[in-house]
Amino acid sequence: MRFLWLQIAVLLSPPVLGQEIWQLVKSGPKVSVYTRQEAGSEYKSFKAVGLVRSIPEEVLKVLDDIDHYRHWFAFSKSVRLLKRRQNEQYVYMETSFPWPFRNEDMIYKISTTKSNNGETRLVLDGCSNFIPPIDGIQRMGNARGYILLQADKEFTLITYVMHAESGGNIPPWLANAYIHLLPFQTLKNLIEVVEA
Repeated sequence: MRFLWLQIAVLLSPPVLGQEIWQLVKSGPKVSVYTRQEAGSEYKSFKAVGLVRSIPEEVLKVLDDIDHYRHWFAFSKSVRLLKRRQNEQYVYMETSFPWPFRNEDMIYKISTTKSNNGETRLVLDGCSNFIPPIDGIQRMGNARGYILLQADKEFTLITYVMHAESGGNIPPWLANAYIHLLPFQTLKNLIEVVEA
């Protein structure tokens, strides 16, 4: 019931009503995923919302431990830290796709900020030219999003928003049909790791 009220609050917040039209595509006990069409793109964006019984600092510890991403970030074949400085890190991530498609990769610049109201935001910017392309792996066209952590008593509301474009490997109709799978499983896994 608590998660339902948080979902309603997220959907009815002024920024959502003013400029975004999200459609619920998958919902579970602790995670819901929404998608929307982006202007100027054939690929949809997603917004996944999850509720974890923990404080934001504990969630951030897991998000900051790049070496263990493969254990909870869905469909990730390879994840490694390329560079780190203060509140910024560059992370390489290869995503697995079934045959006949090639795996795709991207380098993410992850910038972490904390606001005065206690919110923590990890901004995810795709940096496709940070390292040269790797043979046999398709580099994504672009990617941009964020992960927002908001404290709510003994819970943390996690909001994961992303828009990404395939590098030409995955047709838009196919990517859009299955876009909910990665964020749903990722947040589900993340919550299990944090609550373990």
